[in-house]
Amino acid sequence: AEARHCGVPSDIAECERCLKDNRFDPHKGEFGMRAWRDAWDPAIDAADRVIAFSGAAAALFARGYPRSAERILVEPHDVPRWPAGTSVPLDRSGGLRIGIVGSLSEAKGAVIVEQLVEEIARRGLSIPVTLIGQLPSRTPPAALTVTGAYRAEQLPRLLAAHRVNCVLFPSICPETFSYVLSELMSLDLPICAFDLGAQGERVRAYARGMVAAQVSAASALDAMLAYAARQTDASR
Repeated sequence: AEARHCGVPSDIAECERCLKDNRFDPHKGEFGMRAWRDAWDPAIDAADRVIAFSGAAAALFARGYPRSAERILVEPHDVPRWPAGTSVPLDRSGGLRIGIVGSLSEAKGAVIVEQLVEEIARRGLSIPVTLIGQLPSRTPPAALTVTGAYRAEQLPRLLAAHRVNCVLFPSICPETFSYVLSELMSLDLPICAFDLGAQGERVRAYARGMVAAQVSAASALDAMLAYAARQTDASR
């Protein structure tokens, strides 16, 4: 209800209270959390196995359905590879240039992106921010470049055209996997994400990954600036 991931509380009464005020609930309060769990428990109990696409997703699922824990199998999605030779040149001349990829809702980080642009201005920095995708139902900040909808095969060209040298994955919900993240990793781009779900798990293990200390635009900006500074120092 507060647009903040709760980690799945052990006390279901807390979930019931939150759900009443939760504007993200697609069922508009038609079900309570207890009714939802009661309806799903028999199906989960009958399953020979439950497949999760990341360790983080498996852990969250087991908090809601603890009897399933021993039957959860982690199997990441298969991801199509870019054609051989596909790359995005990392041009660090001129400083940090941030890219965001995808169609952003509030849960996917639309507010974080807006706050990032504001934070850059507040600090008096000159850092271009480009959204390769859309901000549905929102008016983009004037300082944010928005390319609009794109086809997957266009992504490397768009990233290169806007000289993106660091990508923010701004989702504030725990992703179960994320194809976009896989596409960006396969392009060997530096990526910053929050310590949530599959994105935190995967970016932490990624050689060019940055995990922001807090779920905030300011913290993400700090992480990206620190990374850029380290790369500059290493190149001297």
